[in-house]
Amino acid sequence: MPDNKITKEYGKRCEVKHNYDAYVSHGSSDRDRQFVRMLANILEQEPFNFHLFLPDENLIDKDNNSIISETIKHKCNRLLLVMSKDYAVDKMSDFTVNVALDIPNCRRDRKIIPVIIDRQCGLPVMINHLTSADFTIPEALTWVLPRLCAALRAPISKPSQIKRRTT
Repeated sequence: MPDNKITKEYGKRCEVKHNYDAYVSHGSSDRDRQFVRMLANILEQEPFNFHLFLPDENLIDKDNNSIISETIKHKCNRLLLVMSKDYAVDKMSDFTVNVALDIPNCRRDRKIIPVIIDRQCGLPVMINHLTSADFTIPEALTWVLPRLCAALRAPISKPSQIKRRTT
C-alpha cells in the first residue's frame, strides 16, 4: 500500500503518513467531485507540484472525525474549502470549518482558503472575511489559478515566529 495513503494499524487506528500542502474539503455531489478532480489534476502536476489530501482518495474511514481533525490540523498546511450549494448542506462542511477555526488565531487566516464554484452559495459567517478564489467564471481561470497557487505557497507563521508588541 502506498505511503501517502492513510493506513490502518493496530485495529481501527489510522495514521496519515505524509504532510500535505492542502486538505481539500468539498460537497458529496458529483459536480463537486468533478471540480476537485479537475483542480487536483492541475495543481498536482508540473509546474505546481502540490501534494493535496483528497478525502475521497486518501481516507479509508471517511466518517472518523478524529482522523479528519488531526489530518487538517497537523498534516496539512492549508485547507481548501470548495464552496458550492451542495457543500453548504453537506454534513461534513460545518465540522470541517469548525476544525479549521479551532486552529490558533496566528495561523488560521492564512490556513483557510475558500474556493467558490457556485455564486449562489455564500461563505459561512465565520470565514466571510477571508479572501476567496472565485472559479465561477471559466474565463478567469488563468487569473485565479496563479493567485490560488500563491496562497498555497505563502508561508504560515508559527506561534514562535510572531513578534508580540510589548508596552
